[in-house]
This record gives sequence, C-alpha cells and structure tokens, in this order.
Amino acid sequence: MFFSKPAQETPAKKIEITIIGTSPQAFFIGDILQHKNCAVTFLIPENKRAQYAKNFSLTLRPSGFQNRRTEFSFAATIKKRPSFIFLASNPEDTQNDLLLLASSALKDIPVINLSFAYTRRLLSGLPDTVTFPAFLDGQFLFEKNILTFVGRPQNLKICAPADIINTLKNLFDQTFNITKSASANELFWQNFAPLFLGNLITLAHNQNISTCLNDPQARLLADSALKELSALAKKEKSSFDTSKALAAIYGFADNYTGEFTTPRKMNALLNCFPQINRFDTPALYELIAQTLNKY
Repeated sequence: MFFSKPAQETPAKKIEITIIGTSPQAFFIGDILQHKNCAVTFLIPENKRAQYAKNFSLTLRPSGFQNRRTEFSFAATIKKRPSFIFLASNPEDTQNDLLLLASSALKDIPVINLSFAYTRRLLSGLPDTVTFPAFLDGQFLFEKNILTFVGRPQNLKICAPADIINTLKNLFDQTFNITKSASANELFWQNFAPLFLGNLITLAHNQNISTCLNDPQARLLADSALKELSALAKKEKSSFDTSKALAAIYGFADNYTGEFTTPRKMNALLNCFPQINRFDTPALYELIAQTLNKY
C-alpha cells in the first residue's frame, strides 16, 4: 500500500518593509511588523554603521506584558524593494535621514511619515516623494537599549487615501486603531502641539505632569501657553482645541519624563514652532527658557 505525502504548506511570502529612523516609534513599529510576517530593514546613513551592528537588539518593556528581546536588521542600502517605508526619525536626525529618501531605489514607494512634525517644512526638497503624514499617540522611554512603553499607543492617525489606510489596517492586524485625519495641519495642531507643550511643562519643572499642574503658578503658565498655541494655529487657519489639548496633557503617565531630554532634541523640536518669541508668545518662551536652563 502506498501513502501519499501530506501536502506541505508554502510559507507566506514576507512583506518587505523599510524603516528610516532610530526613534522609539521606529523600533516600536519595527517590532510589531516583524511579528506580523514582515521582513523589516532599518535603513541608516553610512556614518551610522559603527553605531548599529548589522543585527542590533534591544529589550522591549511593554506595560503589563513580559519583557522580550528583539533583533533588528540595519543596512545602508536597500537590496529588496519594499512595499512601504516608515519614516520615524529622532528630531535631531531628520535632515540626514531625509537624504535616504532621495535614493532612486525608493522612488514611488509610499512613505508613512511619523516624523511629519519635523519634516513638514523640509519635504519641499523632495518633490517626487509621496509621503502620508501620520501620528502615533504613544509615550516611550528609551535608554541603554531598553524601550519602555509608558503609554502604549492606541491610535495611529494618518492623512492618506482609503486604500492606504485599509492596507495598513491589514498590515497591523488590529494592533491599534488607524483613523483618517483631514489634513497634515490638523494632525500637527491637534496631536503634536499638545505633546510639545506637555513635554515642555514636565521638562521645565523637572516633575511629572500631575505634580506640575497641581502648582497654581505652573498651571497658570500652562493655560497661557495653551492660548498662545491656539493663536498660532489660527494663523495657519487650523483649530487648536485647548480643552482637548489639556485633557491629552493630563493623560501623560506619571513616569513619563519626556522625549526631548537633550539640547539637540530640544533645538530640533523648537524648529517646528519658529513663531515662538519673547513678545508674541511670552508663556511658551518662558517654558522654553526654563527647560533650556535644566541642561
């Protein structure tokens, strides 16, 4: 009697993904996609080769979940054409990372731009690059190759057509909500601006957000800064809901110490708001001065 061999399932072909950037958001996205049957490669400038080995690993520490060690692959050139590029740079690295997008090998590939706040004034130099501004709402601490999720991301907001959004939903498989935003300006003012102000408050006072905003003087300064941000948004014909922004700031976890903890990071962040000055935005200017004095 002869028995036929059981049919072997052909492994599903992995989706090629390129990530540009080495921010906490970049590693968070990379870890998820590697667990969703994607082949993830971090594209880095040549001068970072010494900093990142070909296979670089870090510990991910999700709140309420067991720690795990994850390895990532880095390369200075792309060998396989990816389906998507995720741009998730640290603020101080954005300009150098953008040069990688100029490669002809990456032409016409959709770019999910999680660094849109830092790049919105820089992308005019890359007219052939199709980018979709996006905002990931998590809070992270990243130190000594340990990435801690202080507030695990629940939402990815993106300014993109329905087909891109649906593809991303399939790619991330309900890891978080993916919703459409009307415009890049809306993303910036409704999502990034509160993050900016919350970081300023915690860094300026060197305390968690709850302690800061329980101080009457600190709260008064924060309220004035909210009004100033609202006025700046209005100049760009965008809305800035101060009550929603304040709710988002109060939502910061008490162990969140901020992502802009070095002078280089802070200076890159301030480039997102060139309208801030001593006379028109005195509260924001005061918070920035207090923050810079901490370094």
